Amino acid sequence: LPEDENSYFYYGASGSFVFSDLIDSDVMDLGKLRLGYSQVGNDTDPYRVLSTYSYHGDGVFQGAPRLFISNDLPNANLKPEQTATSEVGIDLIFLQDRINLSATYFKKATTDQIIPLEVSKATGYQTKIINAGEMVNTGVEIKLAGEPIRTDNFSWRLTGNFTSTEMLVEDLYKDLEAIDIVRAPFGGVFLRASEGDEYGQLWGYDFIRDDNGNKVVTAGGAYASTPNLTPLG
Repeated sequence: LPEDENSYFYYGASGSFVFSDLIDSDVMDLGKLRLGYSQVGNDTDPYRVLSTYSYHGDGVFQGAPRLFISNDLPNANLKPEQTATSEVGIDLIFLQDRINLSATYFKKATTDQIIPLEVSKATGYQTKIINAGEMVNTGVEIKLAGEPIRTDNFSWRLTGNFTSTEMLVEDLYKDLEAIDIVRAPFGGVFLRASEGDEYGQLWGYDFIRDDNGNKVVTAGGAYASTPNLTPLG
């Protein structure tokens, strides 16, 4: 990273409150609330700030070394990525650990991501390195465990987990509404990041259907397709 941006501050804090200590109960063994927050930074690969020359892997040409520059346009104003994570949770234990419940909600927001942005080949480069976007990942994790049978010689414990996550692209770069991450080798399908949508949706040409949901067939006998890319899932 540039000299004036070549550092980033890590910090975090967490705490818990055992509220069951304030409750006189024969049913609840433990009741605890958890809170946590942290922020971390991230840099990038070498040689993305200034143009550098690399030696060609095939050796010299007529006794002279061959050098080349990267296809990525460097960016002397790159900043480190920043990721802020917060979570809140609760832990509950009942009936001498016969029933155990743990639930957590988390949110992770990443800003100033360092990504290659495709540019016109007329510039002499394929991409330029930029800071862009804000991506927010939220989710819920729940674990429930129970021990329906417990004797001196035998116990049977059941555990179930549930997880739900969602990663949204909140913002991209200036007026950009979408960035294609990768294109399928057979063409026509893209893995795309679109502003306001979930990250990594598939976009491509879909079938055109009539009011009854049937695929429309062209005069040439082929299925009709949409003129523009549409989200496929």
